[in-house]
Amino acid sequence: MQILQWIVAAGTAVFVATIGYFQWRTAQQKVVLELFDRRHEIYREIREAVARITGSGRADLDIEIKVAEALERARFFFGIEVIRYLEQFVEAVRDLNCYGQEATATQNAIEKSGALKKSREAKNKIERFREDAPALFAPYMRLDQKMPKGWPILRRL
Repeated sequence: MQILQWIVAAGTAVFVATIGYFQWRTAQQKVVLELFDRRHEIYREIREAVARITGSGRADLDIEIKVAEALERARFFFGIEVIRYLEQFVEAVRDLNCYGQEATATQNAIEKSGALKKSREAKNKIERFREDAPALFAPYMRLDQKMPKGWPILRRL
């Protein structure tokens, strides 16, 4: 009778440990997915800003604010290389906004002020986002979670 109680207790302990392990794995995978979602949201916002800028040819104040806010959130989700790139990107958006306003205000003196040239340089930096960003952001956007080893039946599911 005592042996049966030990067997039941051991079986229950193994069952509880297995459930605990799977709950831990699920929680871990949920954190990874949430991290991906937040990173992707930042990337998507910046990509939308690029689309608005390239579509209109100018950067309004609301775009500048949105990109600066995305940069501030990105500081907590990406490495230093992405942050530096985004800082330069925000600077280019500010330059485009500033030189665009300057060029509009000084229509007669565009060639003299150089605002048109500076505005074009800033726009080129912004447009390069489509080429530069995927390779820069990709290491942070991968979902590298794998099924645990030793559970071959779960890998087939």
